[in-house]
Amino acid sequence: MKKLIFKLFLVSIIININANDKDMINKAISLNNNSKEEIALYLKAIETNPKNDIAYYNLGCIYFDNKDYKNAIIYFQKSLSIKKDPDYYYNLALSFYYLKDDVEAIKALKELLKIKPKDYEAGYFLSYIYSLTDNINAKNQARFILKSILTSREIQLYEVDFIEKVKKLYKDLGGE
Repeated sequence: MKKLIFKLFLVSIIININANDKDMINKAISLNNNSKEEIALYLKAIETNPKNDIAYYNLGCIYFDNKDYKNAIIYFQKSLSIKKDPDYYYNLALSFYYLKDDVEAIKALKELLKIKPKDYEAGYFLSYIYSLTDNINAKNQARFILKSILTSREIQLYEVDFIEKVKKLYKDLGGE
């Protein structure tokens, strides 16, 4: 009987901790102003639950919005160590790109595309980075990715501006 009561006690503590960190995240999200208060709420949520990928990710977004890409990378990587989410990889890639670290940006985008192969925005971004190089193999890979995007059925669901951007890059790379 004591074991059962103890287990129920532990379960109630765990549920309470999860509810508390979710409350803190909800409060932080409602602020949505990149303030010190918002950052403090995310840090408190992480202190309550160190496996809270959303708190790490949102901290990364705050640093990203403030153009502090080095700290954004730290938090995006922490979120990815908990959960492999395509959005986390995309923002990690953007952060590396803005720091002019194309090699790491490419790695992040390739990981994203392993999880979500039909993420055409990530495919376009990867192709764009490839297009900036002098490497003929990278440019060929970019053309291949862009052509597969343009010939997919799902592309019709995207905004016209995105489709035009893909077509332009494909043409700039010598595509038909």
